[in-house]
Amino acid sequence: MPISVKIADEEERTFKVRIKKDERDYPVSLKVRRSLEGNLMIFDHRDIDIVIMPDQGKVVAFPKNEMGSHVYDAEDRLFRYLHKMGVVKYGTVQGGAVYNSMQADIPETSEYNAVDYVLFAVEKFIDLEKPHFAFEEEFYKEYEERLTAPEGDDSTEFDPARQSVEKGSIRPGLQPYGVAAIYRL
Repeated sequence: MPISVKIADEEERTFKVRIKKDERDYPVSLKVRRSLEGNLMIFDHRDIDIVIMPDQGKVVAFPKNEMGSHVYDAEDRLFRYLHKMGVVKYGTVQGGAVYNSMQADIPETSEYNAVDYVLFAVEKFIDLEKPHFAFEEEFYKEYEERLTAPEGDDSTEFDPARQSVEKGSIRPGLQPYGVAAIYRL
């Protein structure tokens, strides 16, 4: 049985979410994969992966690579934003079954497609986070540049007269503390 694989272009990542209130389609562009269980896995965030589980009615955030307080902070910001948008039950936000993950329940409704609203809210959250990531990346890039190629005010040239073998009160080759250094156990 042959297996066919299709590599999606950047344009094909965009799909439409139908918001029932005004019957308009809103394009959502995310790096999304569907798992074998039917879960939607979103990989756009720098620190966390977001999984929407429609069958279980949950949203789960997992750490990407590193563990730390920045991952918890990102998960906390995500679920506070999703609660503010009204797409998760705030009282159900809790730690997940996987270490350093966080999850919340999606409210049940027959009037709306809740998964579409969650996808829409997650995209808006990621859009809010992008300027922070860009600033942080630029900051560390500039910091590294200042360390590797400092300007004239931040560096000094080598001066052999100022750099000598003997400097200060510590003489090379001599034991510190005088005769007391002999009595070691």
